[in-house]
Amino acid sequence: MKNKKIMYSVVSILCFVLVNMTNAQNKISNNELTQKKTKEVKMITPNTAFPVFIVNNIEKAKTFYEKYFDFNVVFENEWYLHLVSNSGIQVAFMLPDQPTQPNIYHTKFSGSGVIFSLEVNDADSVYSFAKKQALDIVLDLRSEEWGQRHFSLKDPNGIYIDIIQAIQPTDEYKQDYEDK
Repeated sequence: MKNKKIMYSVVSILCFVLVNMTNAQNKISNNELTQKKTKEVKMITPNTAFPVFIVNNIEKAKTFYEKYFDFNVVFENEWYLHLVSNSGIQVAFMLPDQPTQPNIYHTKFSGSGVIFSLEVNDADSVYSFAKKQALDIVLDLRSEEWGQRHFSLKDPNGIYIDIIQAIQPTDEYKQDYEDK
């Protein structure tokens, strides 16, 4: 029993030392970072992007996007919800008038001026699924000359979602696409 207590004490001391060494290294790294000259940036190069919709009901958003769009919660508290799909698409929702946020992020989404587009492999099958689930379809499935087969629906917070499948554009629109 005495040996176990000594062993636990030694392990505790080692953990304490390792944590403090790591903290000290982090402080050195942070100091080195602040002492480095700012790198000249010629263009903003994002690593990722996601919309944050300010809505009245993040619980409805959570249920809707988890149930119908295969999104998973990666962060959630009482006023913010961040979701990521299995394919890596991100979307977030925040309640309005949060005191921790700047005033420019207080106003609730008004329901117009934004389309959240989600590309799928088979718009026809997804449209059938949406109809069977009685989702709020606001634009029926159709093909566009510029190279989209799509339909639109509205989520429980009034966000328009355009479900898109890329298709061959007509000859008139082919020249508008860059070969990359």
